Amino acid sequence: MSMFRSLSHKMLAAMFISGGANNFLGPERVAPRVANAGVSAAKPATALQGALMLIGGTLLALDIMPKFSALLLAGT
Repeated sequence: MSMFRSLSHKMLAAMFISGGANNFLGPERVAPRVANAGVSAAKPATALQGALMLIGGTLLALDIMPKFSALLLAGT
């Protein structure tokens, strides 16, 4: 893998890891906006979405299953 691609994966993954950790550890900040969108269980849905972003970002940063991690992150 080229150095540019490796660096870009790490930079993109850092954004997903940071956002995912914020949503997972503090879902009450985002849950009101999710509830306004019509999701009935907003707080658990926000925490789940944060966990998926955290897992996908970590997989992408470590270059483990990059296509699966991209698919996982596209679903969030």
